[in-house]
Amino acid sequence: MDKAIAKASSIQRHELIKYKLKVTQSRIPHVVIYHPDLPKIKDIIDKHRQTIETNTKLNPEKSIIAFGRPKCLKDILVRAKVTPGQESSTGESICTIAVPVDSTSQ
Repeated sequence: MDKAIAKASSIQRHELIKYKLKVTQSRIPHVVIYHPDLPKIKDIIDKHRQTIETNTKLNPEKSIIAFGRPKCLKDILVRAKVTPGQESSTGESICTIAVPVDSTSQ
């Protein structure tokens, strides 16, 4: 750890803040929704690497495997925040549960 700190400290500041060109990757990620019961996707893709490389529709470079987050109960139940009495662009009330109360009728 001390070696890494010493190495970082020895680099001049103007070298550190200089703009660095980003290297673009042509690899397309394989996105899989994560589940703990899934087998190791990387092992399956490595096992079938030869088939993937011979297919002209797929990118022959080694692929990136990315895991997406599955929907949780909060994602299913929670919607956008709507204040009571808020109207849409057509003039209709968006919130049908909370009816705006006219405070002048008391």
